This record gives sequence, C-alpha cells and structure tokens, in this order.
Amino acid sequence: MAREGKEDEETTLLAPAAVPKEESGVTFMLLLSIFAAVVGSGITMGYNTSVLNNPQVYIKAFFDQSSEAQTGHPMSVSENENLFAFAVSSFCLAAPVGAILGPMAASAIGRKPALLLNNILMVIGALLSSFCVDANAYQMLIVGRIVTGINNGANTAICPMYLSEIAPSKIRGAVGVTFQLTVAIGVTMAEVLGFNNILGGKDEWPELFNVLLVLGFIQCAILPFCPESPRYLLIERGDGLASKDALRALRGPEANLDVEIAEMEEDDRKQKSEPPVGLKEMFSTSYIRRPLIVAVVMAMSQQLSGINAINVYSSPIFAAALGSDGDVVNYLVAITGVILIVVTSISVPLIDKVGRKKMHLLGLGGMATFALLLSIMLSNVPTDDTQVCHGVDVGPGNSAGNVIAMILTFLYVAAFSLGPGSVPWLIAPEMFTEGPRPKAVSIAVTANWLSNFAVQYLFPLIQEAACGWVFIIFAVLLTIFFVYLLIKLPDCDGLTTAEIVALFKDTEDVAASGQYNINPTGNEGYETTQSQ
Repeated sequence: MAREGKEDEETTLLAPAAVPKEESGVTFMLLLSIFAAVVGSGITMGYNTSVLNNPQVYIKAFFDQSSEAQTGHPMSVSENENLFAFAVSSFCLAAPVGAILGPMAASAIGRKPALLLNNILMVIGALLSSFCVDANAYQMLIVGRIVTGINNGANTAICPMYLSEIAPSKIRGAVGVTFQLTVAIGVTMAEVLGFNNILGGKDEWPELFNVLLVLGFIQCAILPFCPESPRYLLIERGDGLASKDALRALRGPEANLDVEIAEMEEDDRKQKSEPPVGLKEMFSTSYIRRPLIVAVVMAMSQQLSGINAINVYSSPIFAAALGSDGDVVNYLVAITGVILIVVTSISVPLIDKVGRKKMHLLGLGGMATFALLLSIMLSNVPTDDTQVCHGVDVGPGNSAGNVIAMILTFLYVAAFSLGPGSVPWLIAPEMFTEGPRPKAVSIAVTANWLSNFAVQYLFPLIQEAACGWVFIIFAVLLTIFFVYLLIKLPDCDGLTTAEIVALFKDTEDVAASGQYNINPTGNEGYETTQSQ
C-alpha cells in the first residue's frame, strides 16, 4: 500500500493538470536565442523578397547587356519583363524544396544544426548573385536566387518551429510574431539599401547581395552558444538531462520548471503511444487532416493577400501614381517597409491578448476592403508608356486621387501586419503534436511559397493587361479566406498542444484513437484509454 501511494504521488507530480502553472519571464538567453534564429532566417527572407525592387531598372538593363553579349542582340521588351518576373519569383519557386528538406534535417540533426548548415546555401546563392555582373551572365543571378530560395524555404520551416519550442507558453504568440517582425525589418533593409545613393545604383546594385553574407555570419557566430530546443532533445532524442539543461538555460536558474517538464514528459509519453505518422496518415486521419487544411489555408491567405505585389512592385506603382520617378518614389517604398515594422511591433503584445484568430481576421477584412478601393483608384494608372488602361480616371500626376491611392497602399500594408503577416507562421506548429508537426509545417510552408511564387510571377503579367483592376483578384481571395477561417479556425489562445489537437477531434476520433482527451478540469491532459 505504501508503494502504491508513492507511485500515485509520483504520477500526480508528473500530471500537468496537478502542477501549479507558474510561468517564468523573459531571460537574456531566450532573447539571444530568438535573435540568433531570426537574424539569418526572418531578416534574410524579407531582404530577399524586396532586394530586386528598387534597382529593377538597372537589373533589366543588365539583362539586355548580358543577352547581347551572349547572343549578339538584346532581348525584346516582353522577354526582358518575363525574365525579371522569373528572377523575382524563382526565389519562391525553389523555396518549397527547402520547406520539405528543412524539417527533415531539423528532425534528424536538430533545430540549431539545421539552421547553421543552411547558411552554406545562403553563401553560395549570395556569391552567385553578387558576381553576376562581373561574369556578364544573367544566368548567375537566376541560379543565385534559386539557391537562396531553397535556403529561405528551409528557414521558414525550421525557425518558427524552433521559436515555438523555446518560448514560454504565456508569450509563445509574441515570440512567434518576432519572425514576421524580422521579415518586415529585412524588407525595409532591402528598400533602404536599394536607394540609388546607397547600394541600388547602376554599378553598385550587385553589392546588395553581400548583405546576406553579413547576416549569415552573425547567425553562425551567435547561435552555437544558444540552447537547442528542449522539446526536441526530450521527445525526439530522448535525452531528458540535456532537455532540462536547455530549459534551465532558457528560463533562468531560479525558474520553476516543473510545469514545462511535466508537459514535455506527458507529450513524450503520448508520442510513444502514437503509431508512426506518415504522409498517408497526414491526409487520411481526420484529426490531423482538419488542422492541416486550416494551416494550408492560413499559409495561402498570407501570400494570396497580394502583399508581395506591393513589396516587389511598389516602385513602378508609386512612380505611375505620382507621374514621376526618382528619390521620392524610393522614400515612399521605404515607408511601406517602416509601416510593416511599426504595425508588426504593435501586434507583438496584442497577439496573445486579443487572440490569433481575431487579429488574423481583422487583417484579412481590412486588406479585402483596401484592395477593392485600391483597384478602383489605380484602374486607370498605367505603369509604362505602352500600357492602355480602362478604368476610373482619378487624374494625372499628384492629384488627390493618386494621393488617396498611396494612402490606401499604406493601409493595405498595415492591415497585413496586424495578423496575416505573422499568425500563419506561429499557428501551424501549435496545432500539431511532435510526430506530425514537421510534416505539417513542411506542407503549410510549401503552400505558402507556391502561393508567393504565383503572386510574384503572375502579378506583373496580369497588371500589364488589367492595370489596377488586378487588385480585385486579391479582394475576392481575401474575402473567401475570411469566410472560411471565420468558420473553421478555432480560438487557440492560451491552450496547450493537447487541447488544440482535441478541438479538431470529434467523438468518433476519440473513441477510435483512445487518446488526446481533455480532462474534466480543462487543464493540460493527453490521457489514453489504457491509463484510465
């Protein structure tokens, strides 16, 4: 009887529902780990997204020069436009390869080593892009963009996973938003450094790619001194001592680790009781398929919102609206980046207070409204001398109508920053247990990048034919995403992984699997029928 009493006491200590939920605060090591992860991931993604925006006139001229040197004649206007569109979007087309390989590497060797080794691809891509003019080979720029695309695809799968696993549950949303915040910082860096008088001039633009080398070096210098994911160490490597040491480093020597250790041990026990989750099970098992579809739709809603149409092509849009080109346009492009940073920073504390679903829907609704208005205001604004537009005439040059169009563009970017920019990155890892998580994140990130490619490649082609009416497409898509997620996306705020998984399970699922039941107290509780 004494022995049974002792076993009951030990079981109680391990049960997350019986442990007082004491959360530790932010520590220097947690902040350092977050910075080290995002500096070579989020910042580089944003930077690569916008790096071709400001110097695109010089890049297109280089395409002509390089083609003439190789073939004896320059490209036609349409060939040049298509090649530039592919140079921009090839980065996105290659990213799904990284999105598939990244989680595999993260599971095999760890989150930290995977991030560090991925910098090899960034170095190769940056050097190819940087030396393309010296070699007079535009193909080097294309290949460089493809290689950096693979690098960034892997980063977007690994980094949010690492951030989610090292963050205290109380601020997990805020920590997750830092990834999108650094994407915004990267976008702004590229736009500012792309000014003619900095690195975006006729002869200097290839040097823009050397910035990637600096960012990769910073990550490689700091990340080795940061802890590995405690969840990875315990659940995937089975090293409880190393996991506790990593958690202690992240939370501080005085922190009460009982709650988090108990939760991880419970997830570990649950993980061992699960059958292996392969690709077939991802789609055939209803309680995995349901959140997977939601995660994919979330990822698509981020990119098919049209935000990268602004990030990549805002320079010619502003030039056309103003009826002029030059420094003013560059400053307006930079303002869009500043808005991304400021509003995303504001959203950091709001994500966990207001809620992920509310923030995301608020952003989608705002973007749909502004996209519709923007399509009208830009419907009669050509972006080049050969374009013929049929739309609402808001007046040439600096008219009030075109000023309103620019304000709407800024509001469009601000609405994106409220939720659609960050929520898809942080919510996908939260909706899955350790087994299906890498595959689910990989699928969602792949959908994100393919949607990104579609926008970046097709937008200039559709815009050439439809002028500003192209934004109606985004307005329709945003409305569809809003309605679907309003119905299908649950409120996940403050819930553990177990409780989130349970939201996607119906009675038949629970009876069939015998696990993932939320206990009657509403606290953490993965309970198998075998243990009841």
